[in-house]
Amino acid sequence: MINQCLLIILVVTFLHSIHSQRECPGSKFGTGCRLQCHCKDKASCNEIQGTCPNQCAAGWSGPVCQRQNLGYLSQVEVRHLDDDGAEVVDEDETTCISSPKPNRTGWLKVDLGSSRRIYSMKLIAGDGISIQNWKIHVTDYNHDDLFWGIPCTTLKTESSTADFTCDHPEYGRYVSIFSYGRPVDVCEFQIYACSNYTYGDTNCNGRCSCYDENEICHSLYGTCKSGCAAGLTGPGCKQACVMSYGSNCVHSCGHCYERRACDKVTGACPSSCEPGWNGVKCDEECPTASYGFLCRATCGHCKDDVTCNHVTGTCPNGCNAGWFGRTCEHICNIGSYGEDCKFNCSNCEQGSCNRLSGICTSGCKPGWEGAFCNQACLEGNYGKNCQESCGRCEASPCDRASGMCNEKGCEPGYYGANCLHECPAGLYGSNCGYSCGHCSNGESCDPRTGTCPEDCLPGWTGVLCIEKCPYGTFGAECNMTCGVCMERETCDHKTGLCGKGCAEGFSGDLCQDISASSLKGEVSNYLFSTIGAIIGIGVILFLALLMSCIVIKWRREYAFEDYDHRAKRKLLLNAEAL
Repeated sequence: MINQCLLIILVVTFLHSIHSQRECPGSKFGTGCRLQCHCKDKASCNEIQGTCPNQCAAGWSGPVCQRQNLGYLSQVEVRHLDDDGAEVVDEDETTCISSPKPNRTGWLKVDLGSSRRIYSMKLIAGDGISIQNWKIHVTDYNHDDLFWGIPCTTLKTESSTADFTCDHPEYGRYVSIFSYGRPVDVCEFQIYACSNYTYGDTNCNGRCSCYDENEICHSLYGTCKSGCAAGLTGPGCKQACVMSYGSNCVHSCGHCYERRACDKVTGACPSSCEPGWNGVKCDEECPTASYGFLCRATCGHCKDDVTCNHVTGTCPNGCNAGWFGRTCEHICNIGSYGEDCKFNCSNCEQGSCNRLSGICTSGCKPGWEGAFCNQACLEGNYGKNCQESCGRCEASPCDRASGMCNEKGCEPGYYGANCLHECPAGLYGSNCGYSCGHCSNGESCDPRTGTCPEDCLPGWTGVLCIEKCPYGTFGAECNMTCGVCMERETCDHKTGLCGKGCAEGFSGDLCQDISASSLKGEVSNYLFSTIGAIIGIGVILFLALLMSCIVIKWRREYAFEDYDHRAKRKLLLNAEAL
């Protein structure tokens, strides 16, 4: 919107300038109507260019009639001649004048009426007259002395006509011509100067372009004491500004879009500004907290709330906590937090934490605790916020998330994934894999060790009450002795009953009652058996003693024989030595 308004203002200003120039009075033209027309017969000149419809007025020349002949119809004095010398300054090349004495130095002097800058001139001598070595002098003083005045130049041409300039500009009221040792013969002598607000060394084509519009620039070079007008620079203020503007182009153009040149006078950009710049001249950075093309973009969340780069939008110190990206415009993704979102949420439930602080807002995953959920459960605890206690695992700790025990399973006496349940009645040991023994009163064994709380049921014994009573015993704690059962079988380990009945001579429920006849036969049999056993033992002892004596005798004979053999060998060795 600002650029559109600026364009409208420039167009209106341009049209107004053209309209103003067209309103110059008939005798004026140019910028500000400062230049005077010098047309023949006082005709009006072109209101813009200043060209005349016919010729220039007398005393004026140049493309737009702005070069003045200062000497036109001025007073002229010729040495030794009483004539006023008007023929020399009437712009009529057919009328001439000459100093009267031959072989004498002649001179001619033109009075301009006031001191002027003298530089460009034209001299036409009489036919066949060489003007070589003629000298031109300028002064503000009227002297008759031959050597008065300041030398302007010495003519070099051998012809009778010359357009020339002083070696350097001189100020003076009187301009004279000297011809040493010979007379002067002049038909026309013109001294040129540019009109106000024009300049140039020949045709006064230059236009003053001073910063101060009322200043009259240097008539030769167009230089201005106040400097060049806005948009111009260089000698004569003829060079247009390039990527700069203002008087003498001292100001650089701002950041115009696509690096286009700004207005040479005002510095205004022709269209919009480069990204990051604002204002009519595009020399103002985007306001705080904005950036980019037309400053329409808003800065992101820069660290410490500093403003972003006005061109790119990047933050100089990174992003505030909770934001990331080149321009810090993107909020942290789920699972990250902090400056530039460079930190990961630890073990938050659902993976989400506060994007600024990293605190887990929905609690921790099972097995973790703390505000940031970065602390593992202490040994012996598990679950959400570590509020559950581990079961009876064989090896600690349990899994901190699920509470499950490792491959070693549960302690003896417990079962389940988390080893939280004690073995059911009747079972015990690792993972409750064993059945209890025969405990008294129907009680269950210890779920860990399998031991019964009191005694075993009758007929059972051992630590776990799983062993039957030893052979020949039965009953509580196996303290009862079986009767004599048929075929010498043991009785029932619980009741003491014989499965096949009692042996001959015994009776009763437990086969423990003995008849009288049976008792006598048993005693006789016992006695004969005892005597036979004693005789057998005696025979065995006798035979053992006999064998011992034989072994002892053999060992002695072998020892003597071995000694004798060794003695003989020794004697033979001694004999061989001799």
